[in-house]
Amino acid sequence: MQAIWGGDIAPALKRLKGMGRPVAGCFPLYPPQELLHSMGISPVLMWGLGGGSSELVLADKRVQNFVCAVGRRLSQLVLWDSGQNLDALFACNACDTVRNLPEILEAGVGEQGTKMRWFSLHVPAIPMQEPTIKAYFANNIKQCIRELEALAPRPYSADNFLQSAALYNEWRSLGRQLDIASGKGGLPFERLVRFALEAAFTPVEESLAAGKALLKDCAPKPAPKNAVPVILSGIMPPPPAFLKVMEESGLFVCGNDLAPLWRTWARSPQPADAPEFYADFYSNHFPCSTLLPTADARPEALLGLARERGARAIVFIGEKFCEYEYFEFPYLEKFFQGQGLATLLLEFGVDDLANVAQHATRIEAFAESLAQ
Repeated sequence: MQAIWGGDIAPALKRLKGMGRPVAGCFPLYPPQELLHSMGISPVLMWGLGGGSSELVLADKRVQNFVCAVGRRLSQLVLWDSGQNLDALFACNACDTVRNLPEILEAGVGEQGTKMRWFSLHVPAIPMQEPTIKAYFANNIKQCIRELEALAPRPYSADNFLQSAALYNEWRSLGRQLDIASGKGGLPFERLVRFALEAAFTPVEESLAAGKALLKDCAPKPAPKNAVPVILSGIMPPPPAFLKVMEESGLFVCGNDLAPLWRTWARSPQPADAPEFYADFYSNHFPCSTLLPTADARPEALLGLARERGARAIVFIGEKFCEYEYFEFPYLEKFFQGQGLATLLLEFGVDDLANVAQHATRIEAFAESLAQ
């Protein structure tokens, strides 16, 4: 079965199912986890999944092999599970792949004799400063709540929502602290990534406890002598084998704007009722290529992070076949080179581990050029 950065997913899903709450698989990156949690539903963020092409047999019957690894892997998970542990799926709109997956997966699961509940939320692709757009989005949230109440153990309550939002805001704050500690050498970056991705399949209360224990052990220490500080950027972190190559080549990850890490943690929305909370959440989110209204702010936000962390270079982790990323990479490379920051673009897909040697050569050459 697929892995969460090397760990089998099946036990994590079965454990969540055994807790007695409905389990909702969510995609893509930034679903309304607080809302689901407040209504007694366990959200599972289907992101950061592993597994090579040989493990995508079910997905490949439904999804073309030129779809990104993210789409193929989450499709494999849903079709493999087929309602055993996932009681429902929750989809937010983003790229073309994600927009069309609900219909495809519903048909695939249905052919296995299972009918899963589907819920969705449409996030406007234009800024919500316009009152009519904000009102449209508020109605979407209210409609979503009404639909969720058919699955949820308890109805929506503004008080319960505020409590859940506070929990997730505390988790984001903890993520920021761990990220900063990692950038100062107090926590191996690989361990930080593992914490973030494992949280997707863990109740937020447990993730908070684990993160607090991890933070206690963080003690800043100097980066290795002659190490070159770099920022990692992308919608997915590279596999552990590549982080090891980077470290051995003399690159030190002083910060990141990886989607499951800093982009997720960077900002905590102000406490509010659900419609207002999510208008703030999506409108003022740390810039991400999958949230179109925020994307124009990405260069300056990433530059600010690089300056703050003392980075000398930015390594872009490209997801093969992701059109959002490939629209912006040429511009970003030119922008950062104009700011005196070196750049390297690495592309990853479902067969990551088959290309370790090829990527290692490029990483080593890049590190050598910066050391001169």
